[in-house]
Amino acid sequence: MVFKQICQISGRWDLPAKPFPRPPIPRICYNAQAMSTAHLPLKAYPNELKPRERLQKEGPRSLGDVDLLALLLSTGTQGQTALDLAQQLLLQANPPNLRGLAALELPQLCKLNGLGLAKAARLMAAFEMGKRVSVSEMPDRPQLNRPEAVAALLLPRLRDAREEHLVALCLDTRHRLIAQKTVTSGILNGTLAHPREMFKTAIMHHAHAMIVAHNHPSGETSPSPEDLQLTQRLIEAGELLQIELLDHIILGHNGFTSLRETHSRLWRQPCLS
Repeated sequence: MVFKQICQISGRWDLPAKPFPRPPIPRICYNAQAMSTAHLPLKAYPNELKPRERLQKEGPRSLGDVDLLALLLSTGTQGQTALDLAQQLLLQANPPNLRGLAALELPQLCKLNGLGLAKAARLMAAFEMGKRVSVSEMPDRPQLNRPEAVAALLLPRLRDAREEHLVALCLDTRHRLIAQKTVTSGILNGTLAHPREMFKTAIMHHAHAMIVAHNHPSGETSPSPEDLQLTQRLIEAGELLQIELLDHIILGHNGFTSLRETHSRLWRQPCLS
């Protein structure tokens, strides 16, 4: 009706049959939560939030775990920055921190959301480098005359192991390390941890004394009845072979227990014939 009136007033009937379409009006989302969580690429972050720029300006100690992990990852995934991915990976670890992530084997890392083989291998290489740096600070033949020295040698490698590892440390007359060998791994029992296997390494290297150590994957360092029985058998075997068992160290996540200190009575008991 309005179109006819316009034509009558103008005296023209050659106008288009339909009015020209108006340009679409953009729709604006007023959802505050959606606006606040909108994804931004990492390059759009201010420099004070970018890990690389912060590292350059303030040094590595200023960065948190997420920042350091993001630098290793280098890139994120579709819809995620490297920072987003780093945060997600830490939350998937058990416990949810760098130590929990470092304890995973390569197949387990590859199963985490957002990680492929390339990124998983890069992370595993970085964690292994950290462990080797810790061990490389030890002298080539450290003197293991204190439980703390044994823990410093083995904790970087065993504190986060998912299986039990029984290690024999062979020492010379000055209690310096001349050889170490992982005798068994997995669940320790009387068959796998037989004194014969433990002292074979010591005899091969002409050791004067020996220290044994093993980790508890649970993180606890309290000895089990089986740990005490094994220690007693090793003491008796050492007396017969004249290779003294100096100590049995149990390693946990954040500490250790020396059975020579907590169960010294084992070394005072007479040898059973």
